[in-house]
Amino acid sequence: MTKFGFSKCIFALLFCCLMPIPVHSAVRLPAVFADHMVLQREQPVYVWGFADPKETVTVAFRGAQLACAANELGRWSVDLPPGIAGGPFVLSVKGTNSITVNDVLVGDVWIASGQSNMGFSVNEGRNAAEGDTCR
Repeated sequence: MTKFGFSKCIFALLFCCLMPIPVHSAVRLPAVFADHMVLQREQPVYVWGFADPKETVTVAFRGAQLACAANELGRWSVDLPPGIAGGPFVLSVKGTNSITVNDVLVGDVWIASGQSNMGFSVNEGRNAAEGDTCR
């Protein structure tokens, strides 16, 4: 093989290796959507995620099913109707693939942080003797 033929071969090989290959991404959910999660009762359920641009995504939860198309950036979202407390439920998301989130409960969501006053009992508070307190 001549030097010129070898150079063409190397160029063709590099061109093929570096050429963009179409990649299809699967429907994805953010990490906040996971098994055993709790959603706030009597509030709309906002579900969002990522997919191929223009891909149709269907979300089902508590008997409600909504479909939407991902935008040109691959982002999609749906607002499912609010419901009463209960569970466990299954949240399913379908596009080119399927995602199932199991053991989803609906109820009251409380967020607490480790503040210094969390070690303070209610019965030690001001006017504790005047009312009912936790013991």
